[in-house]
Amino acid sequence: MLNIVIQRKEEYDNVKKNENDDNKKAETSTVGNLSVYNEKGENIFSCFTLENGGTSTHISGTDRRILAGVYYLRWTSSSTNSGLAIKYDYWKKANHLEKIKDGTNKKNIAVWVMSNTIENHNKRRILIHIGNSPQDTLGCILCGYINGNNGKIGNSTKAINDLFLLFEKYGIENFKLTIEEI
Repeated sequence: MLNIVIQRKEEYDNVKKNENDDNKKAETSTVGNLSVYNEKGENIFSCFTLENGGTSTHISGTDRRILAGVYYLRWTSSSTNSGLAIKYDYWKKANHLEKIKDGTNKKNIAVWVMSNTIENHNKRRILIHIGNSPQDTLGCILCGYINGNNGKIGNSTKAINDLFLLFEKYGIENFKLTIEEI
């Protein structure tokens, strides 16, 4: 089993997607570190994460980060993540139809963060996908190689490509995700 650990590090208030956005579009965000450890405990991948700020919750329909805990991962399709297939042809959904076994039929491939222990968690459909600001999350987990130190991350598409390639190399069912609070 490979272990993914997300350590939430810092919250930011009033983060705008663009400098020209008005205050109505400002949100809170949480930046963290994601590390993947192999069976020997060696770190084989690292990047930054971005989630919504505020209190963590399991309640569906909220634009908040998920509860700290242990999760498993599954491939899914989604309307998010279109930039991944645009930059990396390999991730076009048609190349991965056999991986998606959850009955979804959206345009893009993504990873679904699931739980057997947190009641109603799976109804939230929390995904791991590309994005750089809290406005891109909707409760999901974004990954990137650059921490802007302003509540945003960057180089997200490359980080998601590299992470998804790891999931494919080792088999997504062989990963456990642990999220730790600030």
